[in-house]
Amino acid sequence: MKKFADEILDIFNESNPLDVFINNAGIVDKYGPNRAKDNRFELTFMVNVVAPFILLSKLMSAPDALIPKRILVTSSGVHKQFKKQLDYGDL
Repeated sequence: MKKFADEILDIFNESNPLDVFINNAGIVDKYGPNRAKDNRFELTFMVNVVAPFILLSKLMSAPDALIPKRILVTSSGVHKQFKKQLDYGDL
């Protein structure tokens, strides 16, 4: 995610500013906890919470002219389809 943020910052500059940051990433693992291979965090939590946080944090540390002026975070109600309760202690 940090490399992706660096690539974004390479594309945008003061004459070509990043106007809007839209976070539209999200998944629900309906089959139960699915550990990402490179760490110990649950995959749904990583994609929906951690990855956008890392990306936006990196972008917000850029010079003022490059910081997005508008930030839009989307979500959905897809979690209501699943009967299995999320284990918050497992996050």
